[in-house]
Amino acid sequence: MIGSANLTDSIWLWANVPAAATVADKEAAIKAVITGGLNKGVMPTWQGRLTPDQIKILTVYVHDLGGGQ
Repeated sequence: MIGSANLTDSIWLWANVPAAATVADKEAAIKAVITGGLNKGVMPTWQGRLTPDQIKILTVYVHDLGGGQ
């Protein structure tokens, strides 16, 4: 009930991944949340805490959890 979102289903509350036209657009939507955080008090920004390479790896990982579609 309390915790993180299910990243393996097709429901994306914060990154509008299903509406993105290309894989690059989907990854950009995920990366924006990782680097910028959420202004809802639920996720801090990771920019400055992770290197750009780590953010890219995390972005691809999260995208793959959703099936990479």
